[in-house]
Amino acid sequence: MFFAPIDVHLGPGTIVQPDLVVLHRRHEAMIGPTKITGVPDLLIEVLSPSNRRHDTERKRDRYERAGVREFWLVDPDARCIEQLLLHRRRYRLAAVAGHELRLRLLRGVAIDLREVWG
Repeated sequence: MFFAPIDVHLGPGTIVQPDLVVLHRRHEAMIGPTKITGVPDLLIEVLSPSNRRHDTERKRDRYERAGVREFWLVDPDARCIEQLLLHRRRYRLAAVAGHELRLRLLRGVAIDLREVWG
């Protein structure tokens, strides 16, 4: 897991800086000295009033086109997370979680969001 600021080079002309990047161990080779090159398993964006539209539209579109399998939009004000999963090259809403979120990347792993939100 990597926290911002970290550059992720998704493809030609597409470098992004997600808030959190999660890579499975099998993708360790994508980790370089200054950036991650390739498509991570999970990207997470934390919404704020200043970046909401950029994250929910522009970044979502870039991640979808690049083939990022799982993408989360974290809304700390609403205390919820939208979990988007790639299905046939398009994102589908898998869950809107406020209390518990099950990771698709790691089967059997769940996050108790009540501990996150405090």
